Order: sequence, then C-alpha cells, then structure tokens
Amino acid sequence: CNIHTINGVYNVKITSLVKLLNNLRNENILQTHRSFAINIKYITEIEKNYEKVWSIKLRGCDDVVLLSYTYRQAFLRRIE
Repeated sequence: CNIHTINGVYNVKITSLVKLLNNLRNENILQTHRSFAINIKYITEIEKNYEKVWSIKLRGCDDVVLLSYTYRQAFLRRIE
C-alpha cells in the first residue's frame, strides 16, 4: 500500500488496503475503489465520467481517485 499524505508518500509493504482500513478505524477514510481509499475531508470535486465510474479530486493532490460502482452507493450515503 502506498499512503499519500500532505507530508509525503509512505509505502506499507506487509498489508493490504482492507487490513489497513480495518486497523485505522477512521470514519473519515472511505474506500472508493478496490485500489483506493481517501479522507473525505480533502474532497474538492466529484465528477461522473461514465455510467459506472466517477472521479474524485482532492485538495493538495494532482492525481484523480476513482469511485467505482461497487463502492459508490455507500460512499455517497456517507458524504451526504
């Protein structure tokens, strides 16, 4: 897992994203895709790209994070 923070990128080699999320237990960090989890406090924009794929832009980050169909409903309920 690569963890992107304001202070830099950290690599955690011995764990999966699911295990990492379970250990964090932070209600502001939500999984958005099988490969991504984000802190919802840093969302600046959510945009629908296709029927099943949305993109999320974050404050302080040039990369775009995917919001997949699988995680979309739970994610959108949580940020409302």
